[in-house]
Amino acid sequence: MYNTNPPFNYQIGRRVQLLAFFLILLALLGGCQSALAQPDPTSNPTPIPSATPSVTPGVTPPPLTDKGNGCPPVYGDLTLFSNPAQGYCLLLPPGFEAKESENGNWAVLGPESTPGQRERLFVDVRDAAGLSLEDAAGQILMNYSLPAGEIEQTEVEVNSQPALLVGKLPGQEINQRLLIIHNGRLYDLTFLPADPEAGLPWVEMDALYAYVLDTFVFLND
Repeated sequence: MYNTNPPFNYQIGRRVQLLAFFLILLALLGGCQSALAQPDPTSNPTPIPSATPSVTPGVTPPPLTDKGNGCPPVYGDLTLFSNPAQGYCLLLPPGFEAKESENGNWAVLGPESTPGQRERLFVDVRDAAGLSLEDAAGQILMNYSLPAGEIEQTEVEVNSQPALLVGKLPGQEINQRLLIIHNGRLYDLTFLPADPEAGLPWVEMDALYAYVLDTFVFLND
């Protein structure tokens, strides 16, 4: 009678083969699962960092620099221009400076690096003589022979006071004038050039105009 059971050595060898095959199968299955776990770079692209820099918290404004009479606090690279004699003050953008004219009024100049004429604002303060803003604007427009409606007039507000922006007015340079009446005085502010085609000087003028609207303060109210 023949022995139908495989020899002992054969059984051991067969078991070793099966164990090796099982280990290889486990390794293959583990590799497949690892590959499936990896994200597809085409379906989940890496986010592109934003080009917008993080905003640095603003510097706490220091105490008022004009003896607490109501001028806005000075901080950063801004400059306080205060004119107590004519009753006003405001903050100037970096690089701008105020200069007194021969008639006692003031001009604000653009940065020294600006080529050509640096005057961006002339401030004329005079007795309002009972005029309204519309009357004052009418007197200005009488000096120009222009068709009715060609001069722009826009109602704005400065330091909680009604104001009237008149522009664009012809001249050596196209300009615009901001009129404010306060405590019997007419504040006549001339900005130039009021022409976008002027390039950098217009950008400076427009920035200064924004500062006037935001920081112009009447003193000793």
